[in-house]
This record gives sequence, C-alpha cells and structure tokens, in this order.
Amino acid sequence: MNKAGIAENIQVQTALDKAEVGDNYSELFSSNVFTQMQGTVSNVEIINISNEIDKNTIVTNVSINCTVIKYKTESDPMFHVKVDGILPFYSNDSKLNFNVIPSMDCYMRAWLFTETDAFMLFPNTLEQSFLLTANDTIRFPSYKAIYRLDCEGKEQQINRIIIVFMKKEFPYAGKDTYKDISEWIFSLPPDQRLVKFFSTTLTKEL
Repeated sequence: MNKAGIAENIQVQTALDKAEVGDNYSELFSSNVFTQMQGTVSNVEIINISNEIDKNTIVTNVSINCTVIKYKTESDPMFHVKVDGILPFYSNDSKLNFNVIPSMDCYMRAWLFTETDAFMLFPNTLEQSFLLTANDTIRFPSYKAIYRLDCEGKEQQINRIIIVFMKKEFPYAGKDTYKDISEWIFSLPPDQRLVKFFSTTLTKEL
C-alpha cells in the first residue's frame, strides 16, 4: 500500500465513563482505533511463507501478489450523523435504544460485537432497510423489534457497536465477523460512507 502511494488516516476514539451503584463504582475505558486507507487490496495470492528466529521470537514473512485499488474520493465533511442514546453501561437483559439524525439522506447497517460473537442489529428479520431522511430523528429499534442485551452468563461483558451510514445502499453478503465486516467497510468509497463506534459494559446488576 505504501509503495502504491496510498495515504493512511487513523481515527482514534477514547472515553472514560463511570457508574455508581451504592458504594460500588464501575469504570469503563474504551478505545477504538479505526485505520482508514485511501485504497484497498483485492485478488490476494500468497507466493511464499518463511519463518526465522530473531532473539527467541519467531518472525513470519509472507510474500503476496495482489491488486491495489486506490480510492478516487475522500471522506465527505458534509456527511455526518448524530447518534444519541447509546449508554456506556447497561444491566443484563436491558433493551438497547438509540436515535440517529443524519445530515443527508442515507441508509444504515449496524452490528453488535460481544466478546465471543457478532450480530447484525439492523437490518434484521423484523426491520427492513429503509432510507433515513435528512434532519429527521429516527428511532431504533422500531416498534417491530427489540434489541436485548445479554451478559451470556458472565458477571461483566464489554460490547462494541459499529454503525455504518451510506449515501446509497450497498449490499452486504459476508459473515457477521469483524474481518468480513471490516473488509466490506473498506470496499465502500470514502465519500459514500460514515462509520460510528461505541463501547458499552454490560453487568448482571447496575
């Protein structure tokens, strides 16, 4: 990518939130790093894999052939979306609700990542994708669905939410894994997408 002259834009989001229950305090420090390249790769073919030992550390070198695609556009500063209602802390079996206010007409896809799984929040079997109207406040979920948060039997769990807004609707056919979702996001032209990240802590009692 560097040899092709493709620039890299690193977006870092950090937050420290606190919750108090009686005399107990809970803190959540979240850090999301999203590297946005002004290009992507496709047709990756592994040519050679070799291992060597460097100061008791095994180093693996991989040589590949690939096609580098350089984006012709950059992020649109006029395309922004306000997201309200996602809290830093939730108790087990809580309902997730949030509002979005887009600056222009767009579409949305959202995923929830637990410590072990990933789920598509929207669209889903009850809520079909639709055009979000500029400057309107749109509530999620609609009356048709419930986004329920589950600790999965743990005392505490950190969840991450990724919401992707698109000026036009791009299909997603991958699996609900971070790798597939990231590759899909990077495949979208930068001027057509906006990505939002959120971290929440889920506990049995709050």
